[in-house]
Amino acid sequence: MKAEQSEKEALEKAFRYLAQRDRTRGEMAAYLASRGYGEGVIAHTLQRLTSLGYIDDRRFVRQWIAWRRRKSGYHRLRQDLLARGVERQIVDEEMADLSPEDEQEHAIARELARQRMLRYCGDAPEAAARKLAAYLARRGFAFGIISKVVRELMDGPLA
Repeated sequence: MKAEQSEKEALEKAFRYLAQRDRTRGEMAAYLASRGYGEGVIAHTLQRLTSLGYIDDRRFVRQWIAWRRRKSGYHRLRQDLLARGVERQIVDEEMADLSPEDEQEHAIARELARQRMLRYCGDAPEAAARKLAAYLARRGFAFGIISKVVRELMDGPLA
């Protein structure tokens, strides 16, 4: 009786947590553990949520990439997903068609850098280049992309 009540309460808390936004299995497991539920209750709740379609890590990864792609590089997207508890295999499979150094990645980095460059117009060129490179690195872009974009922007017009 008490175990059934605990499972029911865990499911209700999980639904309230999911009402804010989609969650990964890892996020949900950590949330339920922080609320004091045992491994058995957590496993049962996760299985139930997955079978009902409320938790789907593949769907979460696809949505996350679509939402964050314009603001982050390949490496940052990957790291954020792993930090959210998505299995490495799922992340690898869903990000297989993305490349850390393709033209789309270059275009995204260039646009972010171009917008950011306006903040550094009063700085010395070396300082501006260093700040711009650090900004792009924090956004998760590969070194090759960063150096190419910084060189392009420092040598040419901002248009």
